[in-house]
Amino acid sequence: MKKSVLVLLLGTVTCIGQIPEAYRTNGQLNGRYWESLGDQLKTEFIVGYSEGITSGQVTPFVALALANSKLDEKGNKSLNDIQQLLFPRGTPYGDVMKGLDRLYAEPENLPLPVSSALRVLGMKFRSDKAEDVEAELRRLRILATKQ
Repeated sequence: MKKSVLVLLLGTVTCIGQIPEAYRTNGQLNGRYWESLGDQLKTEFIVGYSEGITSGQVTPFVALALANSKLDEKGNKSLNDIQQLLFPRGTPYGDVMKGLDRLYAEPENLPLPVSSALRVLGMKFRSDKAEDVEAELRRLRILATKQ
């Protein structure tokens, strides 16, 4: 069993190393990577990312349960707010994919990490002010070009 896990881990690390550098910004997968994916892989990426965010939200609950603590309503709301900032919760995956496709259709957005693009998309899906969305995009573009 340990040998199988080790082989799987080594294979995964090898595959990660094969992603071209142009597909990364500050170590994160970016719009060039997103554009290289077919529809099926885009769906799998979005579902995996969403599940990862959800799992990340569950971890504090497990820690609290182990510590025999309780999370009040305010703390639970904070965790939900954080998750909403990281991924546009409640939005169908197909809509998220279309939104990323539109965002990355503009070449100046290709260097943006997918995680950053998803935060911008969340702002759009929440109907944040257009000037706030544009200001965040400008900020992220500047960060993405300072590798």
